Amino acid sequence: MALRLTSRPILDIVLQYRFDSQQTFTRAFKKQFAQTPALYRRKEEWDSTGIRPPIRLDQSALPQAEFIRLPAMELIGVTQSYTCTLEQLSSFRTELSIHFWRQYLGEAKCLPPTLYGLNHTRPSLEKEDEQEVLYTTAIEPQHMPENVHGGEPVHLDGGEYARFIYQGPPHDLQDFILSLYGTCLPSQSLVRRKGCDIERFFPPPPGAQTGRGIAAHYPLRISDSSAPLTLQLIQGGHIQMGNIARRFHHPARRQPRALLVIHAGEGAVTQPESTLSVGRQAQDGAYQTAKRHAVADQQRRTARRQRQAVVKGGMEPV
Repeated sequence: MALRLTSRPILDIVLQYRFDSQQTFTRAFKKQFAQTPALYRRKEEWDSTGIRPPIRLDQSALPQAEFIRLPAMELIGVTQSYTCTLEQLSSFRTELSIHFWRQYLGEAKCLPPTLYGLNHTRPSLEKEDEQEVLYTTAIEPQHMPENVHGGEPVHLDGGEYARFIYQGPPHDLQDFILSLYGTCLPSQSLVRRKGCDIERFFPPPPGAQTGRGIAAHYPLRISDSSAPLTLQLIQGGHIQMGNIARRFHHPARRQPRALLVIHAGEGAVTQPESTLSVGRQAQDGAYQTAKRHAVADQQRRTARRQRQAVVKGGMEPV
């Protein structure tokens, strides 16, 4: 988190987490994330693969993702900013977002059916151990209350999203968001695209009871290759049916051997020991690409085993 959300020197982060040198930290980081800390910081996308979710002592269910495609949207809103340290983020974010909404809609006689809170975090340009948070309060133009000053046009990019649903007290929303980044994204190996976090709030209609807290959707931008479907994977007696579109292999993880049957249209290919993951809806071109990857993987493995067998036999490989 410190690498992504602050501009602190890597050496300072190394010392904070009790590594004996930056070289030791870099080796451990590359082993876990398959890239250097500097590259991890510079990347626009945030790959959660490699993050170890915290140990959970309670038995409560984790938020479940619904993978959706959202269209691009045009909103009207006001953007405000504040700076804080990484440790202050949890408390500041909830308090200030409530304050910004009261400023924006404090004079409204009735609330729009959907409120959009756009949260963008970036390293502070003034202090290297702090981050700047840009928070936009926005609504759809057709639902603008008469006595509310609109603000500036706001564009929301369309694309693939993993949508999580929250229902509960406002002060627990930040813990919910932390669980998404710390547990849900890593457990599903999702890659978050560049852009702001989106909070969609649904105020209760006038006269409705509000004892259940707030209702919110939290769609996170993810890359197309992160959106999972199912596939037919024969491993340990368990079979799932579905389609496959993309190949994804993370070098930091050893994938289990499995028998994979790829289905797309009426064609199918069975390939042993393939390490494939699911992407978006399979089409003919994507199927052919996945098939080529599977065959090429098997050919490389066969050639490598043959070379190893020749070397062990005391002969030079041809």
